[in-house]
Amino acid sequence: MLKVRPKEAPATISETIFRQLKKAIIEGELKPGQRIQEKEVAKIFNVSTTPTREAFQRLAAENYLTINARKEVIIATVSIDEIKEVYEVVKALDFLATTKAMENLTPKDIDDLNKMNKDLENYIKQKNIASYIKHNLKVHYHIWKKCGNQFLFKSLSD
Repeated sequence: MLKVRPKEAPATISETIFRQLKKAIIEGELKPGQRIQEKEVAKIFNVSTTPTREAFQRLAAENYLTINARKEVIIATVSIDEIKEVYEVVKALDFLATTKAMENLTPKDIDDLNKMNKDLENYIKQKNIASYIKHNLKVHYHIWKKCGNQFLFKSLSD
């Protein structure tokens, strides 16, 4: 089910499960409408169902999962309008973070960003959309880290 394991240990087991499931949903490893089971996820992480249930509740609160009356857990389906609304907010926050980051970028940061942009150009030429998207997120993450506002950074990167 989940292929990726965390690189760093978050504060709790529930947090680890939450982050891994969220990543799997965002990256399309878990598909909209797909049903997942508490016991299966608990088994993958070798934990009891309690931290899994906590992670499911957080994911449901953030609209990544739907938990119906029969306690079935389903990956949420997102409409085009909902995606547009999210990107409208991200675009505004990204602009703010980029503006703030300009004050904090070092010459090395600028060199790194130029190299990353050349890589993006190569992905476009190769028509490697998956790599382009993944690498583009790294470029934004690099800029967001330099914005000097931890709340803004966490809002964009979580």
